Amino acid sequence: DLIFNFFTVLVDEFGFIDSNWKNIAAKYLKGWFIIDFFASMPVDLVFIALEVNINPRLLKFLKAPRLFRIGRILKYLENMEYANAVRIGKLYVLFLLIGHWIGCFYPLVVKDPNFFKLGFIDMYIESLYTGVVLLMRENLEGNDDDLMLFQVCTIFAAACLNAVIFGSMTVIIQSMDF
Repeated sequence: DLIFNFFTVLVDEFGFIDSNWKNIAAKYLKGWFIIDFFASMPVDLVFIALEVNINPRLLKFLKAPRLFRIGRILKYLENMEYANAVRIGKLYVLFLLIGHWIGCFYPLVVKDPNFFKLGFIDMYIESLYTGVVLLMRENLEGNDDDLMLFQVCTIFAAACLNAVIFGSMTVIIQSMDF
């Protein structure tokens, strides 16, 4: 990927294409090269080669620069022919991501002892389901005060989120050329 980016033509703000290799290399070296370099580096193999003992969690954190590449991919997708479909897909992913975050907080308020006897995957699926259900403004069963407060806060945030998502989808669909 690093080498490929040195040969990708540039398009300036006026729409002119620059295929001069020196200009491409200079712009790439000033911009995304360092992030791409560290993102493509096999960090775990470097630490093994240097015989450095490192915590595996820290090792995963060092791979985080790869996430910066997602922004570049999404920027590229914005200029495609089906960019509106990509925008709608991003809104669905946002909805699921926020459902995931809500699901991550669910085990903190649930008082059901059977919940914690489930396996990790089953707990995650139930938590994600709960997060998505709350985003769709449905109530959960239970009379516990902590659970009720969690539901009220989540449903209020969900009302705002749904307004933003569905409003954005409406604008995207209205802007489509049929």
